[in-house]
Amino acid sequence: MTAELSADLGEFVQDVFKYVALSSQKVWAGVYLRGLMLTGLKRTSVQPMAAALGVPEQSLGHFVGVSSWDWGEVTVRLASRTVRVVDPDV
Repeated sequence: MTAELSADLGEFVQDVFKYVALSSQKVWAGVYLRGLMLTGLKRTSVQPMAAALGVPEQSLGHFVGVSSWDWGEVTVRLASRTVRVVDPDV
C-alpha cells in the first residue's frame, strides 16, 4: 500500500469511526476497511480476510461480530462523506 493511500485510509477511518469509544476498535475498524477494500477477495468473511491481511482471525472476528459500536453514527458519517463526493441533485 502506498504511503498516500495509507494516509487517506487513516484519515477516513478517523472521520468515519470518530464516535467509536475505544482506540483499539478504531484500529480494528481500519484493518477491517483495508480488508474490504484492498484484499481483492470475492468473499468478505473474516477468515480469508484475516489471512490476506496477516492479522489474527480471532481479533478481526471479534471486531466484526462482538464489538459494540454505534453503526448508526458510522452510517451518518459515511452518508455525509458520500454526499460531498457525489454531489447529488436530489
